[in-house]
Amino acid sequence: MINLLKAAQSIPAIQDKQISRKLFLTGFSQGGHATLAAHRLLEANPIQGYELAGSASIAGPMDLAEIQLPNALLGASTSGSLYVAWIALSYARVYDKPISDVLSTPWDDIVPTLFDGLHDGAQIVSALPASPPLLLTEEVKTAIRLGDGHWFVDRLRENSVDAWPVKVPLRAYYADNDVDVIPKDVTIFAVRARQTNQDRFPFEAISVGEFDHDGSVLEAAPAVVAWFNSLAREAEPVSVRTDTVRTDTHN
Repeated sequence: MINLLKAAQSIPAIQDKQISRKLFLTGFSQGGHATLAAHRLLEANPIQGYELAGSASIAGPMDLAEIQLPNALLGASTSGSLYVAWIALSYARVYDKPISDVLSTPWDDIVPTLFDGLHDGAQIVSALPASPPLLLTEEVKTAIRLGDGHWFVDRLRENSVDAWPVKVPLRAYYADNDVDVIPKDVTIFAVRARQTNQDRFPFEAISVGEFDHDGSVLEAAPAVVAWFNSLAREAEPVSVRTDTVRTDTHN
């Protein structure tokens, strides 16, 4: 997302227009995690030409190692095995590690063939075991259970979006019946954020009600637009065009 923002500044169609410097970020599911990570990074290292005004994560995972991966392994979501397989394969590729360090036999050979761009989500789910733990090596399962060191679990911890002293308004929308990205993640984040922010607290955890994962975005999206509009009016009384970077990548 950060690279996308930088690249957008070089597009002539954008350069030639007088648009607001105010930047609003939103994303759903995996995009919600990207929104949180980008928000934190932009607070610490702003990009010249942009002024972060507010962000909204919708059903975005936060604590990947301690909450969301263990939740996926419970198998409550029909996509649990897909999530585990996808993040294992992605991390192996990004960090240049053997997939067999994470996925057990024969899944270390099968999973890369499923994520080849030719299989849709339903096909991938049907080809994977119904019980997500069957995908993982014993070493990884031990590291998750006991907190032992393993590069895969360590990278999940590094990529978790833990609470920090939030400076710019930030909201995290969640659904009470979401078994894919469980509400516990947001509520714990809210407690930690309040502890780190002390007197100033521009973070809000907002339930959209008793909906599932996909239903959360349908309920939250209109509220996000309304909130961004209110922030834009507060910041700029004169009617202007604002930039919104949207990341809606689904887990």
